[in-house]
Amino acid sequence: MQMAAIERDEREAAGGATVPFAVDLGPSALPCSGCGGIAGNRMLSLPGEPAATAPAARFAYSLCGSCESLDLVDVPAEMAGYYGGAYYSFRSGGAARGLKAGIARLRNRAEAFGSGGLGGLLARIAPHARLRQLRPLVAGAVGRPLGRDARILDLGCGDGGWLRQLAELGFRDLTGADPYLEPSEAPGLRLIRAGIDEVEGRFDLVACSHALEHMADPEAALAAMARLAGPDGVVMVAIPLAASYGWRRYGGEWVQLDAPRHLHLYSARGFASLAGRAGLELLRTTFDATEFMVLGSEARLAGIGPHQRREGLGDVKAAMRAFDRAGARRIAALTNRLGTADQATFYLRSKSAPGRPRQG
Repeated sequence: MQMAAIERDEREAAGGATVPFAVDLGPSALPCSGCGGIAGNRMLSLPGEPAATAPAARFAYSLCGSCESLDLVDVPAEMAGYYGGAYYSFRSGGAARGLKAGIARLRNRAEAFGSGGLGGLLARIAPHARLRQLRPLVAGAVGRPLGRDARILDLGCGDGGWLRQLAELGFRDLTGADPYLEPSEAPGLRLIRAGIDEVEGRFDLVACSHALEHMADPEAALAAMARLAGPDGVVMVAIPLAASYGWRRYGGEWVQLDAPRHLHLYSARGFASLAGRAGLELLRTTFDATEFMVLGSEARLAGIGPHQRREGLGDVKAAMRAFDRAGARRIAALTNRLGTADQATFYLRSKSAPGRPRQG
């Protein structure tokens, strides 16, 4: 009964004609950066996050009338104040030690390689979605099987936490690039301060997780990824998704809106069109929403989002514990099955790659 109610809620949200917690400013003449459409595009005013030196404000996004992708209209002249060392990609925390580190390695190995036993149980209790993205690659379900000698590039790698976890799993040729990190080097792992156009070489896997939406020119970025992967490599891109349950239900209070840091929020259809223009062929899509879609958005509705925070509300994580975590997980799992999740991982290859059967 509960699952049926959730499914009905999903259908009702997807069928809504208006965007919750948004102000419709009228027609938009801005072409969609995803599918290129312009007919029926609308301008929306949506709540944004505060900068280091400025209070929260509202931002205008163009909503595509065809694929439902979102494009920020006026990018702030100074974006650095919206990031800084406190931004999540630069605070993965220190390395775990002792028993905790051993437990984490068991879980991580199960996530990446699909093993069962205690590691599999730990993965179900405390999943690591990004390591799980490797499973189809390791198994050879997308491209050639990814071995531990594979050349792996992580674009927009933040502090390099994901690559360090791969190094613990035995991967030996790892490169991370981010325009804001402090360069460093260790055996089998190097982190470089570089934008996507400054990276050289060829890689078996070019990964870009929740970074594309921050880039001013996503089409050029995807074309650069195609170049770095060459004819034999795989490009793996994870992004939040517009035209999703999260967006349709929560609108301006959807936790992954993250205005104005997210310059472009694509629907699955909009992203496929964009990737095609950049010279990439879509092989596989995995919808991978988590409980954060619901918990983070509900926290914002409760008035504890950064753009609306008031004194005395306390820690956001503590407040989120008041929501139904198990129910949030069930909703996320259902949207993953229905293909209406608020994030997905796309596996792609260059259109110039030798002919191989398309993967499911």
